[in-house]
Amino acid sequence: MRPAGFWRRAAAWSLDALPVGLAALALCGGSMRAAAAALASAWDLLVDALAQRLAGVISGAATGADGADPASAAGALLALARGALRDPALLAAARDLESALAALALPPLLLFAALFLAWCVGFERSSLRATPGKRALGLRVATVAGADPATGRLLLRFLAGTLSWLSLNIGHLLAAIPPAHAALHDRLSATRVVLAPEAPSSMPRWAGAWLWLLAVALLLASAWAAAAMGMSLQAALDRALWGRAAAGPATVAGERAPGREAQTATRLPSSRLPSSRPALPSPQMSRHIAYITPKLTTTITSTSSR
Repeated sequence: MRPAGFWRRAAAWSLDALPVGLAALALCGGSMRAAAAALASAWDLLVDALAQRLAGVISGAATGADGADPASAAGALLALARGALRDPALLAAARDLESALAALALPPLLLFAALFLAWCVGFERSSLRATPGKRALGLRVATVAGADPATGRLLLRFLAGTLSWLSLNIGHLLAAIPPAHAALHDRLSATRVVLAPEAPSSMPRWAGAWLWLLAVALLLASAWAAAAMGMSLQAALDRALWGRAAAGPATVAGERAPGREAQTATRLPSSRLPSSRPALPSPQMSRHIAYITPKLTTTITSTSSR
């Protein structure tokens, strides 16, 4: 038997996962639209709560001593991060976001797992001895002795794959280690993914191009998501800061009332903002905004992209 390499197996898996994933998304389309709207609303609430808290930190720093320097701004940013962990409004918004994300992702994921189980076990137990993706790459599943695996062994192999995912894909990366090239679920089920007798030893060039295409698509999607989240945070921060500047110190001091409604009450709706932005209260506030805002946006976007 000739064990199949990691990248060849990854290309085969992606070819199998694509049609099954599209089918799961199509079947869950109706519920996902409502869940996506709830997720967007929960994200807006979280960003607005964070922006209101940051605006309070910036306003407080701007009313301090005239000799405020970037070091004090960095301390204010650290105080913001510590205070956010104890802010009831922020914690409630984070819980709402977590619930909305679970409502959006869990149904299609569970359906995908069920469909993919039937896909893999059905094709690998058939006379083809491989899924369409594996056949395209010249792969098949066999026992360690080279025989055809029984249905029970294939079920065990699929279920053991859960451990490979839960190990942050370390279980999958074991397939890159020669000479066996056996992933964690291969070892637990005593199976191997091997090259078919007629398959060439080297991976087809089109499969390598396919993997590069997937990598670029994932990178672009991650960059777009990070940029979108950063822009939404910047917009919420602009609303909070300019609303505070227009309202004046008295209104800012009155924003300390508890509850989500109190945190968003003093923010002016975009339709009611003045045609020209008001001047900031002091040069110190401008310096703090210029220092803190880019750092916070960079931190949030880099954390979100992970």
